[in-house]
Amino acid sequence: TGKPDKAISAIEQLATGAGSNPQDVTVVGDELYVPALGTSGVVVVQRGTGAIRQIDLSSLDTVDGVPDCASVIKVGDDVFVACGRLDNFVASEPGIVAVLDTAAADAVTTFELVHPNPFGVFEQMPGGDLVIPTVPDFGDFSTGCIERISLAGAPTASCAITNAEMGGLAGRIDFDANEMFFVVASFGANGAIGEVQGLDLTTDEHLTGFTPATQV
Repeated sequence: TGKPDKAISAIEQLATGAGSNPQDVTVVGDELYVPALGTSGVVVVQRGTGAIRQIDLSSLDTVDGVPDCASVIKVGDDVFVACGRLDNFVASEPGIVAVLDTAAADAVTTFELVHPNPFGVFEQMPGGDLVIPTVPDFGDFSTGCIERISLAGAPTASCAITNAEMGGLAGRIDFDANEMFFVVASFGANGAIGEVQGLDLTTDEHLTGFTPATQV
């Protein structure tokens, strides 16, 4: 293969609990914060010992007490956790973000997203804001967007670009200095289609044409 003949071994293996269904992870000191769909919110695992504690966010979902938290990111001392508040896998109310202040015993504040069902993972923009896709309906691209969370002052959410504008659902997002790029999936009469699109962060121009029609 041309690769060095070097053995690879796991540094550490840590359990998140039976039936926890972990979705994402961020590191805070020697602890791992893990949003887990099968729990009341976030599982926190101690590296080295494997000790587990839970951050209970069940009060964020008044329907079934399971907030369906799917992504997490650390910004300074704060850990942002995106939760879908699903009822039998259906999102009927806007997604909610819990902000955990790790310097204050994980004190919780919250704010709502514009749309239901944050789906995918948080990414941080070059200027510091956060983005995460939302998917209210997997068969209908007329609602939902890539939500942009401003961190200037109290966090607030708005749409960077809508699913309707993209003509599909955004997956992984990444950036260079002035542009945001994202993969977009859509489903029509001819089956699944995938392409790369972008957004100019200076002018808000929707960037397309990266993916040839023969390579969708």
